[in-house]
Amino acid sequence: MNTTDGCKDAVYLTQDITKQIITLTTGVLALSATFVKIFITSSPENFIILIFAWSLLTFSIIAGLFTLSSMVNNLKNNKYEPFSIYTTIPAITQWICFILGFILFWIFVALNLDP
Repeated sequence: MNTTDGCKDAVYLTQDITKQIITLTTGVLALSATFVKIFITSSPENFIILIFAWSLLTFSIIAGLFTLSSMVNNLKNNKYEPFSIYTTIPAITQWICFILGFILFWIFVALNLDP
């Protein structure tokens, strides 16, 4: 295996991980939007947490799309650079938004559970 094959594999693995995060994020958004009526009676402060969670999850999807676009552009130009700045910054943004959005979502759920 030469270096180019390793870089190609890294690019494809990065694409797969990015797609997985987009899928998980979309699922959380869709599921929470489906059951939002349950939480309508929640306090306004708690609902703001949900809005922030949804915003972060949406930004995660957008950053993931930027990551995939950057990788497609690299592959189109026969550049196998999984850690270029144009790929790394959106990928890190995607991860941070996903993790924070997911944490905020579960905080919202925990605050709205019946004791």
